[in-house]
Amino acid sequence: HYAPDLHGESFPPQAHPGAPWVDEVQQTVSVNLRLNNRPPHGRPYFVHQAGVYQRDRPYTDVPFWGPSLAGHCGGNSCSFASWGTHAHVPTPFTSPVLFLTRYTNCGRGVIEMTQAVHNFASPESAGPNVDQNYFNVGWGGVRTGTLPIALEKKGAGGNETTLSYADPKDVHTLGQCPWSASQGRQDQMVDLNKTPGYTSFVTPGLLVDGAAPPELPCRKNAVPCSADNGATCMVDSCSDADVDAGTHTRLSLRVEAGASPNCRDHFGMTFAKNGVTYPIIKCHLRDAGFGRNTARFCEPWSRVGFRRNDTGAVLEV
Repeated sequence: HYAPDLHGESFPPQAHPGAPWVDEVQQTVSVNLRLNNRPPHGRPYFVHQAGVYQRDRPYTDVPFWGPSLAGHCGGNSCSFASWGTHAHVPTPFTSPVLFLTRYTNCGRGVIEMTQAVHNFASPESAGPNVDQNYFNVGWGGVRTGTLPIALEKKGAGGNETTLSYADPKDVHTLGQCPWSASQGRQDQMVDLNKTPGYTSFVTPGLLVDGAAPPELPCRKNAVPCSADNGATCMVDSCSDADVDAGTHTRLSLRVEAGASPNCRDHFGMTFAKNGVTYPIIKCHLRDAGFGRNTARFCEPWSRVGFRRNDTGAVLEV
């Protein structure tokens, strides 16, 4: 998916050795937990929608992808059916999994992908050896440089059928963490039955929790400022008219021309204020803002603010 007039390329480049277009894609993965790495075979049981890892020479010297069994396009949607393949080969297992995917062009650069899984094992063979009881839905990712925020409906309990962002407090923001950092974290891996079944990836600029851009403090130009009279020479905010009239100067954040904000995590330290935990970072500041906050590399929208150590007051930026 490429939207040149909006955010460019949606998916990351393929850099996975031995697995081109097998791992770093949007797909579904089906697992039999009873057989996965369990006796008597002790081998992984992961059925990939995309295909197999190239670990069984010479059979996988050429990439082998999940065979496409059917396809149909109509209107603004295209649907496909594919036979799932065991990703870890050689394998003693067969695959009874059929993956169904529909892509819908919703307009304005929005693509909807709908996924379904069908176990086509014979009813006579029903049992633990053909059960599919763990799913990555969906497995994959997007380019975090262009789509840094993932959204899910919060507290839906699987009963809602719409994903509305009318109330930002009703939306759960997810960090775009790599698998190594996200596995096992409840804030990263939400069970499907606890959502209405939707996840959205969006561009930067979203105001999380409906927060308005904060007003920067201003200096009263007629009052000399020193370390002893900050309370009298500074005010919490001022209007553009005050600045234009020359009675106030709004606080600016600057660095030398051509320099970078270069924000960095400050030894992993954090502090909390009013129930919000802030990462402590150090930055070379500039009047245009911070740039990307790398204190939490999987949450580029982390809430950042200045803190006065003497009063504990926080100015969000």
